[in-house]
Amino acid sequence: MCKKIIFCEKLISEVIKIRNIYFCYKKIKKILKKYILL
Repeated sequence: MCKKIIFCEKLISEVIKIRNIYFCYKKIKKILKKYILL
């Protein structure tokens, strides 16, 4: 049971990392688009 909880926490932290990277990527893309259009 304890191991399962630890595994779940690791999984959640990985998902959060991936989401953060994804949002960063989207922001960068938006900024790049603006510069390309200028």
